[in-house]
Amino acid sequence: MDKDHIETFRIYAAYGRAVLFAHSLERNLVVLLSTRLAEAHHMQKDVFEAEQSKIKKMTLGRLIKQACNEFKFSPYWAEELDNVLFFRNRLVHDISEIITDHMWEHGDKNKIINEIDEIASYFEAADKYVLGIVFEWFDEKGVEKASLYEIAKGLIRN
Repeated sequence: MDKDHIETFRIYAAYGRAVLFAHSLERNLVVLLSTRLAEAHHMQKDVFEAEQSKIKKMTLGRLIKQACNEFKFSPYWAEELDNVLFFRNRLVHDISEIITDHMWEHGDKNKIINEIDEIASYFEAADKYVLGIVFEWFDEKGVEKASLYEIAKGLIRN
């Protein structure tokens, strides 16, 4: 493989990593809001599934806003999640054009890789924070961490 192919592969890998962290954050927000909904309303399974389906269809911005409103996110993390939304939108909506422009016109692939890696780091940190909130929430409700993973898998798959 020549140097150009390797650099192009590195861009795709960085992009994929960033998207996976963004998706993980969205999934953890869905788990957090879904379990809060179930706990608050003691719903029957069919009603819960219908309501959870609505949560899964929310945009990342709505998930963040609702989670910040329903849980005690620190002001720092509320701001960071707002930044994450900006960068996720940049990644999904703008980055292809940026990658194309820079790669083919300027050849500055390392700059693009570094930018995408930085965005991925924001997503990773926010995801870890939200997962910590999920663990605190479940701990408060007496759910063991081992059970959390099974519950989360079920919530996400449905």
